[in-house]
Amino acid sequence: MSDFVHLHVHSHYSTLDGIIRLDSLCRRASALGMEAIALTDHGNCFGLLDFQEQAQANKLRPIHGCEFYLAPESMSSRPPKENRFHLVLLAENNEGYNNLCKLSSMAYIEGFHYKPRIDKEVLAENSRGLIITSACMQGEVAWYLRLGKKDQARAAALSYQEIAGRGNFYIEIMDHGIPEQKTLNRDLVALARELDIPLIATNDVHFLEREDYEASQIATCIGTGAKLSDPDRFKLENDQFYLKTADEMRALFGELPDALSNTVEIARRCIVSIETVDTAPPERKYKIPVFETPDGLTENDYLRSLCEEGLAQRYTEVTPALQERLDYELSVISQMGFSGYFLIVWDLVHYARTHDIPVGPGRGSAAGSLVSYTLRITDIEPIRFNLFFERFLNPSRISMPDIDMDFCVEKREQIIDYIRERYGASQVAQIVTYQYIKAKAAIKDVSRVLEIKFNESNEITALIPDRDPDPRNKSKSLLEKAIDAEPRLREIREKGGVYETLFRNALKLENVIRGTGKHAAGVVIAGRPLVEYLPLYKDSKSNQVITQYDGPHLEKVGLLKMDILGLQNLTTMEECRHLIHDTRGIDLDFSTIPFEDEKAFTLLQRGQSLGVFQLDSPGMQQLLRNMKPDRFDEIIALIALYRPGPLNMGMHTKFCDRKAGREPVEYILPETEPVLKDTYGIIIYQEQVMQISQAVGGFSMAEADELRKAMGKKKMDIVDKKRNDFLQGAKEKKINTAKAEELYNLMAQFAEYGFNKSHSAAYAIISWQTAWLKANYPLEYMAALLTSQKDSPDKLELYIRETQSMGITILPPDVNFSTVNFSVENNAIRYGLSAIKGIGLAASEAVVRARDSKPFFHDLVEFCAAVDLRAVTKRVLETLVSCGAFASTGKKRSVLFESIDASVDKGSRMRVDAERGQINFFDDFDEDSGTESGSGPALSEDIREWCEDKLLSLEKDLLGTYITGHPFRRYLRTWKRLGMTGSRRHASLEANKHVSVGGIVRGIEERLTKEGKAFGIVTLEDPDGNWDFMLFSNNWEKYKSFFVPGTALCIQVSVSKQPGRDKPMFHPQQIRFLDDLVVHDLHITIGPELSDSDLFAIREELLSDGNRGDSAVYFHIEEPGRSVTVQASQSIHVKADEQLLGFLRSKPGVREVSLE
Repeated sequence: MSDFVHLHVHSHYSTLDGIIRLDSLCRRASALGMEAIALTDHGNCFGLLDFQEQAQANKLRPIHGCEFYLAPESMSSRPPKENRFHLVLLAENNEGYNNLCKLSSMAYIEGFHYKPRIDKEVLAENSRGLIITSACMQGEVAWYLRLGKKDQARAAALSYQEIAGRGNFYIEIMDHGIPEQKTLNRDLVALARELDIPLIATNDVHFLEREDYEASQIATCIGTGAKLSDPDRFKLENDQFYLKTADEMRALFGELPDALSNTVEIARRCIVSIETVDTAPPERKYKIPVFETPDGLTENDYLRSLCEEGLAQRYTEVTPALQERLDYELSVISQMGFSGYFLIVWDLVHYARTHDIPVGPGRGSAAGSLVSYTLRITDIEPIRFNLFFERFLNPSRISMPDIDMDFCVEKREQIIDYIRERYGASQVAQIVTYQYIKAKAAIKDVSRVLEIKFNESNEITALIPDRDPDPRNKSKSLLEKAIDAEPRLREIREKGGVYETLFRNALKLENVIRGTGKHAAGVVIAGRPLVEYLPLYKDSKSNQVITQYDGPHLEKVGLLKMDILGLQNLTTMEECRHLIHDTRGIDLDFSTIPFEDEKAFTLLQRGQSLGVFQLDSPGMQQLLRNMKPDRFDEIIALIALYRPGPLNMGMHTKFCDRKAGREPVEYILPETEPVLKDTYGIIIYQEQVMQISQAVGGFSMAEADELRKAMGKKKMDIVDKKRNDFLQGAKEKKINTAKAEELYNLMAQFAEYGFNKSHSAAYAIISWQTAWLKANYPLEYMAALLTSQKDSPDKLELYIRETQSMGITILPPDVNFSTVNFSVENNAIRYGLSAIKGIGLAASEAVVRARDSKPFFHDLVEFCAAVDLRAVTKRVLETLVSCGAFASTGKKRSVLFESIDASVDKGSRMRVDAERGQINFFDDFDEDSGTESGSGPALSEDIREWCEDKLLSLEKDLLGTYITGHPFRRYLRTWKRLGMTGSRRHASLEANKHVSVGGIVRGIEERLTKEGKAFGIVTLEDPDGNWDFMLFSNNWEKYKSFFVPGTALCIQVSVSKQPGRDKPMFHPQQIRFLDDLVVHDLHITIGPELSDSDLFAIREELLSDGNRGDSAVYFHIEEPGRSVTVQASQSIHVKADEQLLGFLRSKPGVREVSLE
């Protein structure tokens, strides 16, 4: 071992304080000839297992540590300001590692106050196996010496020596060339000699090499929101905080050789190995909780009894083949030691089903397990759909099962609460995620710190791809690959100056951790308190206990990790089920939905799948129209095909063509026909690769799964070895070798993109169920779907338009009829109160609750007297009035809005009086008429109602869409006459077509291309909703004057399409104003004074050939006491030009002529 070891090192797990990635750290340390190195991140142990792996991979001894924050008094105190001390703890042995985990956990869970803190009391209680060092200038000993308080420094040093035990506490000295450190080091050395406390030399490493100092400072600026030019920003004093060589450390501390040699001595003492599934003995490999079984049964016996019971319930006849499959799966599960795992998962699902919590049909490869099916963990029959257990659990590839579960999103937390209650809060936690600075963010963050203009950084990031074009090449980062591939990025960097600084530091900060988060679904369960296995922390946002190790590292420790997912579609389906019960009295069981249903298949074949799980994108709708599925198995295939790999290879087109008979179905070998028949000779699923390996190559299912995995991960050494085995097996079956090799190559090609059929089948179940509900119970399903999207304005508008296109009326919200959510009312859907922007759940519930005492509100005063005005505030009242929710009272919105203050005052007084018992709650109202009999606010009906544009604008703003009308209504006849194409049909347009599109201009944005040329994005509103129209360079300059907000346009375009994109590109050929194309109806108002001869002359003029046109003609006949409107014959349409209008106006008795 060299004569120096770094014992004070910060990695990027010290978020934006250290910037060293652990792979780089360990490679560098190894290259410098070091044999050991420590990790001591600030306040956390996030990186310790990752560090151990990287160190061992580089033949280094890992020294597990942490630089803790120490509360000067008690960790339970919460002073407004606090001078926290720093203290480094190193684990000498596994007991020390356990105490490190415990202290780090306590620091977050019990001691967090701005930072995670411990105190000396808890340190003393958990100090066994730990070596303590005095840390940096922020350490307690150093702090007092800097203040000249030598007695306090001496007392602090002695207290640590007492806690750690003689020989386990060291005083650190550092030399970064800071003048204050020179004086401090003399005092530290003197104190160490006086108290006979050993010294160690450290360097408080924050970045890897000296030239990384600038990147380190930029990272700190990113974390604090500062700019590099800020003179008062927090920063390291200089560039000396890097991983120095042993020679550099000797040059600094050569006069104190013991300070160097003691680091080696500590390294020799620190022997810790975090136990993983690869190193643990069999009995400790997996930390699965012991499941409490009834009647003294073993876990294996209890699991078998549940499966046998489930088998009898699932199948009317238990055949020998079924029993054999179940016995085989149970034997593998028992042999691998996972019976307890299955019982834990079964228990969660059982709890959900018995507590009215909707559960999904399963997902992932678990669907291939008959055991899972009999336990009702999954609802996919694996035998029927030819799903394989070995794809889930392979006895030759022992690893923890991975069963993800979907629950109703609104009750997911109830499941997690049950897990905590069942296994103990100390044994359950959610899982940390690390947030990394990705390529584009690196450019944006560094640009901000360097004060590069925002639009410039945007232009640079636009040149970087969103996804890694070559994810298998791990030698370069995405930003490096982008610079290699994009000459414009290189041109910008080569400008030098700030741009060279930008790229240099962005490359160094790419993939550095910037923060932590909580995994959206992951939960870990242990058989003992989790702190005995790993460190924990408490998430400040959710106040929940979370692991400090992320999901992949938890699996390596052998802990039971599962995803408890909240699936909105399950919530929607459950809401639909309740609506079906309420409106039709039917108790629907989703598990009884048949897999053959003409209505559902017709709906899918037409591509009417908006709102159907996994099938509602425009591209998927088009694929449905092309495929025209008529079997459930084809929905499974559809989901597997609609992914980038198969789409780019044209597999979806080949599937559709073969199904329709446009292309012949071919098999390389007849032996593959039973495997590929259902997919028309195309390899789509990973399971098909396994089946072919078995049928042609003679592989066992376990061997076939190994090949499937090797092909998918491009492990070519295994693929090549298996090739020989495959060809030998084919030869033994007397199969043509050349054909077998062709088949093997095809398998390898498709295995990279092949999808897990079990996963696709699980998704297809929910896809089918939601399609079936939409087809058979459209009112209830669409009402539930709208409720599920009430907080997503764009989706809500989309689904409202879909509902209307299905011929279902959407009734506006109304305080007298609406419930909290969307509801079914008289063969229509009533808008839910909680979906109104700015209303919220509490106010909605208050309105519905008020109807218990007053079923119908006749006016605003009556409403204000009944509702809880603490929930229904003035702002809520303004919103309800503005969106038309008082329409059933017959009052104008304008009148109601003006009377809000007076109505609130009157209603409040009435409520107070009623609560005092002075009057009946509604004594002031006439029971029959609903009018006020007492003194209330005078509502002047003379106030003019708001104009239609304002009414509709308020609807759109507050409801997310138009309900009672549409600003485009006046253009609809013109739209239809011109054959214009609505935005919902854009995705289905074919390339090279010429069509008319358009709408009312709602937004305009001008941007610059990568070459610096201007282009425009125009938001247009047509009868189907909003859509964006993009015009590049020449077209933008040519046509941009047309795009004035509020202007209605008809745009003739040619259509082009790009592979992999749902939306087409439109190229404008001509733009016209719709107002110039609108055909107005001719309205003629006549009085009794019009003579018969003039009436006859008008008739002849309207019928003359010279006046034929497109305008319909309406007569408004005014007589004393009444007015009648009649349309002239529907066959009469005239050219309403000025000559005709002048003729009509010249006739006595024609009171008004207008075009509308």
